[in-house]
Amino acid sequence: MKLGFGVTSIVYLLQNIKNHKGAVLKISKHDDYSVYFQNEVQILKKLKKFNILNKFDLFFENIIDSSSSGKFIMFEQRLYKLTEFTLHQSKQLIDVIEYLYKCNIIHRDIRPTNIMVDLFGKHIKLIDFGFAKEFETNEIEKNLLIEGTISYGHLKFLYSFFEEEQDDSLTVTHYKYERTFDLYCAINVIICMTHREFDKKLRSAKRESTDQHGVSKVYNLWLKLKENNENYSELLKLIDNSNGSPYFNIIKDNLEKLEKLKY
Repeated sequence: MKLGFGVTSIVYLLQNIKNHKGAVLKISKHDDYSVYFQNEVQILKKLKKFNILNKFDLFFENIIDSSSSGKFIMFEQRLYKLTEFTLHQSKQLIDVIEYLYKCNIIHRDIRPTNIMVDLFGKHIKLIDFGFAKEFETNEIEKNLLIEGTISYGHLKFLYSFFEEEQDDSLTVTHYKYERTFDLYCAINVIICMTHREFDKKLRSAKRESTDQHGVSKVYNLWLKLKENNENYSELLKLIDNSNGSPYFNIIKDNLEKLEKLKY
């Protein structure tokens, strides 16, 4: 049974006819995407090796088989889509980001469709590590080809595209990704998953943006949200001023303040 598809893959639900156990098969759409599949396997292996506080199985998918050539990955269990976040799930997402941070991994594609939940709805899991990268221990930024999420990125990231819009001879292809990039994205995703009307505005802004990357109105929407909401602005400042060591617990304690926003 087909479960869904993305830019690089098609996902199927499999069932063993002997023991009726299920598995999920993710197949690459094209050979060009093999590098992303191979990268996902390697990143998940590294995350599992760390297994901080035995939480790997709570936060991520467990691979049971994969193709060395990057044609497919088979995962242990089926996950389910989320249409909204509870406060508890929002805090879980910050825990996931903290786990990545401690492992020097940046996901780069934090978005609602990549955050799913297990069968019993107890634990959210982050999926799709094709664009993920590893940082060196003391590395704060990493200049990389822009891949993954754009609309949920923070203001500095979105603003970088305006340089391209203002200068026809300039094409923005790379960005110096901060180790805290995922944390900014997680906060923005939490807002969209707890405020569905704002999420609709974000989708509309992306469609209506006339620039190549569809961010002109997206940037203005996030900027307006920051200017009109002190609690959101303060959370961003916590990340801005963290000097590479975010206050994850303080951020979690302040998520409840995002339940009331002006947009």
